[in-house]
Amino acid sequence: MGAKNIITILLMSSLTYSQIIDYTSFDTKLIDSLVFVEINSYRVESGSHELIYSEVLL
Repeated sequence: MGAKNIITILLMSSLTYSQIIDYTSFDTKLIDSLVFVEINSYRVESGSHELIYSEVLL
C-alpha cells in the first residue's frame, strides 16, 4: 500500500471520529485555563518560572 493510500485512510478515519463543537455551550474560560496549566507545566519542565493566571488579563 502506498503512502498516498495510507494518508487518505488516516484522513478519512480522523474525519469520521472527530467531534463537532457546539459553540453555543463552549466554555472559553475553561479552555483558556486548561491551556494555561499546560503552558505552565512546560515552563516548569524547561526551568522557567510559572506564569500567574488572571481572568482580568484575558
